Amino acid sequence: MKNKTFNDCQHISLSEWLQLLKNPPRNSEFVDYQFPIDQHRDEYIQTIHERTEMEVLELVKHFLIPSTGLGVDRYILKDYIQAARTDPDRFQRMSEREFIKRLLKSVGQKNSPAWEGITWVLDLLPHFPKKALEGLSSYLMAHAQWLPDGRFMGLSDAGTLIRAKFIGVPAGVKDKLDFLLCLDSREFECVIERLYDALEYETELTPPRSDGGRDVIARQTAPGRKESILIECKKYAKSVGVEYARRLLGVVSSDKATKGVIVSTADFTRGAQDFARINPRIELVSGTELIVLMNEHLGPTWPVHIERLIAECLRNQSNASKQNYNVSDSQCVR
Repeated sequence: MKNKTFNDCQHISLSEWLQLLKNPPRNSEFVDYQFPIDQHRDEYIQTIHERTEMEVLELVKHFLIPSTGLGVDRYILKDYIQAARTDPDRFQRMSEREFIKRLLKSVGQKNSPAWEGITWVLDLLPHFPKKALEGLSSYLMAHAQWLPDGRFMGLSDAGTLIRAKFIGVPAGVKDKLDFLLCLDSREFECVIERLYDALEYETELTPPRSDGGRDVIARQTAPGRKESILIECKKYAKSVGVEYARRLLGVVSSDKATKGVIVSTADFTRGAQDFARINPRIELVSGTELIVLMNEHLGPTWPVHIERLIAECLRNQSNASKQNYNVSDSQCVR
């Protein structure tokens, strides 16, 4: 391991990287658990209809985590020991997590890895892709604060491949709205958080069921552009009424925010539109307007990347993700 060199794949073509996967060099390591760059992923997705199911499944397998240990484990353990010395409450919370229990058990035991694998999702393909995506999503949510960035994005890439090959991507406005309606409420909030992040706001996803009328908070802090926006997400099939606009205006005033935005997958009643017209601190974004914004700022094929968008949101909002374990992805133990 120590004698191996690292092969940087960011400057090679997709076909060259795929060839490396088929015939990995003996004396060098390279990123094989995610697409090295976004352009590789996008190029692969554009040609995925030309690729066989077996080829796609083999690539998905590379991106999935087997039962193993990762290089980040030692840094998580170090953080756990530090919490025992300085933060008893956090130490207690960490001690209750099954992952930490496995991590402690894995110390010095090669046959007891900390990371339980998720390669079993391959057994759900090609016939049950939605179930496979649900499994990946749950795994990401459970381990978001500890996964190294490369492994985290690799699992997201696996979800993108599964969706593109075995489910397909909605194209028109109506199909994309129907697609959003199939998400659960938290996932929809994550998508809106990612949209406002792409709009160059500093974003915060509020805790579920305790948002007080604010699902996402978006801020601009640059001089001359200071702004604080409270965003309420309504994943509705029917028109959103004026009562939500009135309530949000009260929250905006109470929080001294710049304005409030209601983002919906549907339209708004005449009463809601009239209320927003005479109250400039309230903005309404209808379903059709939302799709235009997402196409413009997240790319027209954003539905195929929905797993990555949601995973990025949850990762960024995880308190533990703010801790720097100072470990590179090349240190992962495969």
